[in-house]
Amino acid sequence: MKTGGGEERIVRPALPLLLFPLGGCWAGLYGAQRFAWNDLATSFLAVIFFGLLLLTISLWVFRQNFPKKSALPCAVSVAILAGFCVGTAFWSLGEEKAQEVEARIQMEKDSVFRLSISEDPKQGPISQTSIAKLHVEGIGTIKVRILWKQNQQPAALGTQLEAKLRFKPLTDEQEFLYQRGIFGSVTLETVMNTGYGPAPLGWIYAFREQNQNLLATLPEKGSALLRGVLLGDTLALDGSEAGTAFKVTGLSHLVAVSGSHLVVIAVVVSWLIGRLKLKRSLEFGLVIGLLVTYVFLTGLQPSAIRSCIMAAVASFSPFMGRRGHIPSALAAAAVSMLMLYPPSAFSVGFWLSVFAVFGLTLFCPLLIGHIDCLMPIAPNSSHTNRGIRRTVSKGLIEPFGLTVTAQLATLPITAPLFATIPLISPLANLLAAPLVTMLVGAGIPLLCLMQFLGPVGLFLLKALCLLAGCANELALLCSRLPFACLPVALELTPCLIFFLILSGLIYWFWPQPSPKTLLTVGLSLACVVLLIFSSSLLPVRPQVVVLDVGQGDAILVREGSSTILIDTGSSNTLLLQALAQQRVSHLDALILTHLDDDHCGALLALSGVVDVDSVWFAQGLLQAQADNGAITNARLLLNGQSPQELAWGDYLRLGTTLRLTMLWPHNPAKQGGNEESICLALEYDEEADGLVETRMLLTGDAEAPELARILAADNNNNFALLKVGHHGSKDAVTVSQLEQMETQIACISVGKQNRYGHPTPETLAALDNAGVQVYRTDINGGIAVLFSADRLTIRCATIARDLS
Repeated sequence: MKTGGGEERIVRPALPLLLFPLGGCWAGLYGAQRFAWNDLATSFLAVIFFGLLLLTISLWVFRQNFPKKSALPCAVSVAILAGFCVGTAFWSLGEEKAQEVEARIQMEKDSVFRLSISEDPKQGPISQTSIAKLHVEGIGTIKVRILWKQNQQPAALGTQLEAKLRFKPLTDEQEFLYQRGIFGSVTLETVMNTGYGPAPLGWIYAFREQNQNLLATLPEKGSALLRGVLLGDTLALDGSEAGTAFKVTGLSHLVAVSGSHLVVIAVVVSWLIGRLKLKRSLEFGLVIGLLVTYVFLTGLQPSAIRSCIMAAVASFSPFMGRRGHIPSALAAAAVSMLMLYPPSAFSVGFWLSVFAVFGLTLFCPLLIGHIDCLMPIAPNSSHTNRGIRRTVSKGLIEPFGLTVTAQLATLPITAPLFATIPLISPLANLLAAPLVTMLVGAGIPLLCLMQFLGPVGLFLLKALCLLAGCANELALLCSRLPFACLPVALELTPCLIFFLILSGLIYWFWPQPSPKTLLTVGLSLACVVLLIFSSSLLPVRPQVVVLDVGQGDAILVREGSSTILIDTGSSNTLLLQALAQQRVSHLDALILTHLDDDHCGALLALSGVVDVDSVWFAQGLLQAQADNGAITNARLLLNGQSPQELAWGDYLRLGTTLRLTMLWPHNPAKQGGNEESICLALEYDEEADGLVETRMLLTGDAEAPELARILAADNNNNFALLKVGHHGSKDAVTVSQLEQMETQIACISVGKQNRYGHPTPETLAALDNAGVQVYRTDINGGIAVLFSADRLTIRCATIARDLS
């Protein structure tokens, strides 16, 4: 828009007042799910809701100028009460059905029940899982989680099966399943019949499986990405090197069907079609056709349908002459989805879509204007230069701005959940996002026409696979650049509050693009990043930190600028959050005690986030278990270099006062199980004169039998500090061993309310009988032990204590 002085300015869109009812609706659903409302309270709320709704309608009908001051509070109140009523009805009815289903299954143990698989299988901590609808005659349908046994092949999306099963109600720590509308877990004892249902849904699921099999025949690197972006099947991509690279570089929003993936793709494709200057009706038809076809190709997954609705609102509102009210249209669509299916309120994918579209519709023109400001046109530029400048702006800056805006808008959600901020994201989006958009725009119609194209279609599909491989390589290249990703430890609620306040300030002041504004913002961001990185370079006093990574082990040993990590746990997010809290961006060495997932499962999470110089395994494992996933991931982490091996008696030094010496296993390892866990003696020598002031024994998952052999072979059995083996299992340590080691302090790395019952009463009793002070990560959080000549200092979330 041109002002009177001829200056080009970015017009601020109309304020989307429906954002507040959207938040109110979510608050009502959260309250209904979080608290148990009885029938009387629900009835009372329902009466208030309908009364307030009638009042709002009456005010709107009988007063020509409906006052905004009363409109917004009424709308928010209606949304909150509607959320309470709908949410209470949904979850209370689901609980009642679950109780009836459990009673029926217990009473009819040999009966056959019918299930419909509603999501692709996922890899869980122990086995693969699927989400399904359980149909029970006379009761109805509830959503359950299937825990597949090791000898069972998980059924594909859309499969209907009949089976004898066992039903297990949810526990208190499985609230995340309850929020998703899942009311129990089942294991299948005997599967009778499997297959797709009747047409037309059966045809859709069969067509998707046909395409999955077709893409699986293509080269592995490209086919995994194609299956993810075209079919919503990310099982092959998750946990792979390419999948990790997409997360590190901030490109995962282009792959995950349950997020802003379809929103961004649809908006970019809509923009591309708009460049062709077609009629609006034709543009509308092409984009809607792409969206609907995508939903069918993904097997009508709820996440794809939600994203399709979001993308439709963002893409088509301009065609309908509602450009200034796109955010309001989106808010209305989001509220409608919440009311129709309340568990959407707790879907990360739903909120990623919402935030992405709000960012695109509210702030994308402003961001593109600021980027465009970096390439000013001189007043005396030739007509050719001006043409080139306009071409670059339309062909490069605008699609780049679309993807970056979507990612910035979703950052307050992704940063706390994934514990990373991808600094390399702008460059990665500039390089890879156009390729992914081409894959979707060309791949969807190609899959639909494969039966008619024959060999030509297969050739084109292979070309797309090569293009997908290029996108993979670009993501890998960006992920390996220094400081590609920054580990952060942030809480979700403060992040969202800060983001909303910042968005409100930007909207209120609406800073117009100018070199001065860009310089100020750039310098501010540079100072923040520099401050974060400089804090990670500060030297630290000698210490060992038992990180809180849930049910697993991850232990930091640090002195000065030297840092060694022992094990990684199995949770990527918890590991990165813990390292961010300790301001760790570089590891001199990573020691993996053995090959269990709860000790090395988060290995690849370090790729591109924390720089690792070397990885160490027990002697013998690199040859005996050459194809093990942890060893393969270690090579990927080291960019193809080989890990190293520790043998009995080997040691690693940190600074001048700390030394790690391997005490177990005595012989080369073969299987990498608990009994072959690397056990290390951490020795603190203040004067570096050979007189050790303090020793700590780090045991991995080794238990009392291995500990007995360590004590028999070690000349110095004094260990004032002990990391209890195997998370405090029944046979972790004995009273006599504790007395022999003269242990004063014990640390147990264990997850809250874990299903193994760790630490066991037997081990806790042994520690208590030996007079040992016990610190646990499930109670105390991360446990730091700081060394000095005359005392030990214990620091954790619940206590800080000095011990002489």
